[in-house]
Amino acid sequence: MVATVGGSGAAADLKDVSDNNTLCILWEPIYPNLISEKFLITPKSIHRETKQDESTIKVDTMEGLLPFEIDLYNDSDVSGKAATGSGKAISNIIMWKERGDQLLRLGDASAATSYYEKALFDSSSVSIGGTVIISVEGFPRIAEVDCVDDDDNYDDGGTIDVTIVYNEDEKTVKQSTVLLSVLEADATSLQERILLNIARCMLQLSDLDVVNRPKYLKSAVLATTLVITISFFREQQQGADGELSLFPKNAQSALVLRCKAYTGLSKWSKATSDARKLMKRGSNGEQGHKLLVGIGRKKKLRSKTDKKLAQEICLLVHSATAPNVSKIKVKSDNSSRTSPW
Repeated sequence: MVATVGGSGAAADLKDVSDNNTLCILWEPIYPNLISEKFLITPKSIHRETKQDESTIKVDTMEGLLPFEIDLYNDSDVSGKAATGSGKAISNIIMWKERGDQLLRLGDASAATSYYEKALFDSSSVSIGGTVIISVEGFPRIAEVDCVDDDDNYDDGGTIDVTIVYNEDEKTVKQSTVLLSVLEADATSLQERILLNIARCMLQLSDLDVVNRPKYLKSAVLATTLVITISFFREQQQGADGELSLFPKNAQSALVLRCKAYTGLSKWSKATSDARKLMKRGSNGEQGHKLLVGIGRKKKLRSKTDKKLAQEICLLVHSATAPNVSKIKVKSDNSSRTSPW
């Protein structure tokens, strides 16, 4: 069985049933094993713990496990093991994505993210002759891999020689600067669709977890920026055989999500820029206009909130530093007459 509390689900063993319509359960982690692997997008704050946790929940929050979750829980799922051959590898990526899709449709963004990360990780493999997106001075850049230093471990800062596509600049960089390895022959835009769903999960989680809200929103920005980068790269590749579109469809979807993430981070100029780009893209023009109006409304509300907070702080500081008038003694009329001053 699965207990869903606040949009988060996991397998649970029933330990006790009370008379007030509640259950005592023991949580069991059933997520893809990514403990030893590198998460590409999501912040560490949402990575699932492997320890069991006991809690009490309402009976009406219980739901049945999905078929693949039952397999994972019983440890009978062998399809997630390392596959050989590009065809099987793609099948595994699709499998993990579809599992994430099922969980996202149920509203469990936290669990879905683990499956999307597994799919994305399996799709990203640095190899000679491959294409990667690396971070150069804070900006994503498409690069071709010329050489991989096999003597260094990836997590320990192994290096690769690359050639930046747009200016043919050759660099030697750490593999840790690789944001994503672009999946070759990805005719169905599989990576972009995974990244878009990760961004959707991050936006949902940012509304549920106020403490980690900035982390989720920044992850959404990263995921959508990668979608835009990959989309335009593929468009340029296809340009030799056909006409370029005005704006790739996945890039338009990414702009919508990134605009929302920038708005949540109060990065008004960047959010406005994305909204205006959408306004120039035909079918998304109306949505871009709505986003632009929303940005103005939220910016105004934030300004009022900040102004009110500043006033309250000023009053607090003033009350703490001003002299206490009530404690000042005033001389009587008699004392003032006898005083030589």
